[in-house]
Amino acid sequence: MALVTLLQTGVIRHLPDPPLDSFDSDKVNTSDTAYALGVPDGALSLAGLAINIPVAAFGGVSRAEQMPHVPLAAAVKSGLEAAAAGWYFYQMPAKEKKWCAYCIAGAIANFTVFALTLPEALKAWKGLPSK
Repeated sequence: MALVTLLQTGVIRHLPDPPLDSFDSDKVNTSDTAYALGVPDGALSLAGLAINIPVAAFGGVSRAEQMPHVPLAAAVKSGLEAAAAGWYFYQMPAKEKKWCAYCIAGAIANFTVFALTLPEALKAWKGLPSK
């Protein structure tokens, strides 16, 4: 997502693509869809992925028991990002008619982070006091 952000902010002018006609990362990343929230989606994705590092490190190994809100928040955050990545993934062939290898890698990263949060979030959920 760092390379995508560099393209979207004008620092670089071109992203190399696999040698297939169905790929055009420049088109996908400079489309209106990529700026739907008023800021380049690459920058938002990069920031979201970077925030996962301190969130994953926060609270230590017993946080599901001691601070259940942390793994639950991590799962919600990463779930929303995975949903957004899925929406963008759909937009590539449906609207832009092209693929972006960088976006595919970013989507896979978001889906993976979400999947990795689920076991701990489930443990935290089960450990919440019932009223």
